[in-house]
Amino acid sequence: KESEIDMTVGIHLNKHLGDAIHSTDEIAVLYANDEQKLKSAYERFVKAYTLSAINTFDNKIIYEVITKEEL
Repeated sequence: KESEIDMTVGIHLNKHLGDAIHSTDEIAVLYANDEQKLKSAYERFVKAYTLSAINTFDNKIIYEVITKEEL
């Protein structure tokens, strides 16, 4: 059996890798239908991001595109 997707939970990212942000900017919106799960998701979200005063974005997001013809 496949797991069900709960359409009442999720995340909307307002800022992305390399974007400049200010202290008043809303970086993301977390949606949840359970207070404890929201708290857990928030803690995971905060740990997943590092904010820096210096733009450290030099890494490519996409390194290569491989098509089925090239396989």
